[in-house]
Amino acid sequence: MKNSQDIYALAELAEAAQIEIQARFSHLDPVVGVSRNMRDAGFPVDVMTIDCLKNGKRITLLLNDDAPGVISYQFGFRDRDPGALYSEVAFETLTQSQLCDWVVAYFGDKDG
Repeated sequence: MKNSQDIYALAELAEAAQIEIQARFSHLDPVVGVSRNMRDAGFPVDVMTIDCLKNGKRITLLLNDDAPGVISYQFGFRDRDPGALYSEVAFETLTQSQLCDWVVAYFGDKDG
């Protein structure tokens, strides 16, 4: 799959994770967003964000054409620019369960 199209597969995975989270953890309501604005501006990158509106936390996932098969991700906040350091996971190993675990652990703490 061409990396620039991976964002759609990632969005499907996030949608399934969101449904599971809402069913199991009703106090969490993650908001998933997909942006191709960087690509439209000439950068070979697509962005997905998963936000928690209650506490302002954000998980940012990047798909860069220069790193096919890799998802760069960072745990941050909606009102702050992301930092320069991202962790990486192989696209093929990221699962719905892993996304759920990230959201529940990061958004679902005592402040979430």
